[in-house]
Amino acid sequence: MSSPSSPTTGAPSAIIGNTSGSPSHPPSPFQRQSTPLTQQPTRNVTTVIDDTGTYEIAETTQVQAQYDVYSENIRCGRGATVSGPGVQTLPVEAGDEVAFYASGSIHIVNLDGTSQSLDDTVIYHHGPAQAYLSPAGSNIEAYTGDGDWFKITHIGAQNDTRWVIDQAPSINVTIPKTTPPGKYLLRVEHMYLSNARFNSTQFFVNCAQIDVKGTGRGKPGPMVKFPGAYDLFEPAVWGSWNTYYSKNLTQYVGAGPPVWSG
Repeated sequence: MSSPSSPTTGAPSAIIGNTSGSPSHPPSPFQRQSTPLTQQPTRNVTTVIDDTGTYEIAETTQVQAQYDVYSENIRCGRGATVSGPGVQTLPVEAGDEVAFYASGSIHIVNLDGTSQSLDDTVIYHHGPAQAYLSPAGSNIEAYTGDGDWFKITHIGAQNDTRWVIDQAPSINVTIPKTTPPGKYLLRVEHMYLSNARFNSTQFFVNCAQIDVKGTGRGKPGPMVKFPGAYDLFEPAVWGSWNTYYSKNLTQYVGAGPPVWSG
């Protein structure tokens, strides 16, 4: 019997602009990269692969688990850069589907003290996923994400004992058709609800820069801030949602505001 360690396993760490293809794995030029805490946060600046209209970008160095919902790290991830000089911005049509792919390795520690590392290209930790957009104005590279955010996706339970994204290769997000055109930070989070202990939920968060195209005139909302959108005491963050024992996952209601679907 073995149990996984938690630092970087199966975190959403890559983004594609069209989900009809599978991801390749050069560094992503669109992400505000999370890096090991022993390094300075850096940006990936590489050429996007354009293969018959499929944008294929891939993993950051590491995506660290975040526990503190009151920290600014909850915005774009632990160790991520605050602003984005040199990061490219992905053009996306309103209505398109965008995906953050899992990529990395798992470190398994067995009960007998032995360990092993496994390559992993699926979302390993169990739990829900959500996505938000934040209007960035004209200078997205300088935008720190301290403005308003609105939720566009919640991916919850498949049934009472299983989450939809368990063992999935990616978290897929549809940009609402009526999203007003402009530049946005796209924030994706995966919550690992490992047990019902207070302050034990792990947030794997990442952000990408996108430029939404189209003629949408919707009025997104409600708006929230990060930090500020979540509270440690709300049931979605701290409750009886132990993935390994819960039999009522379909009753789970996502943290934060309701989804704006356009």
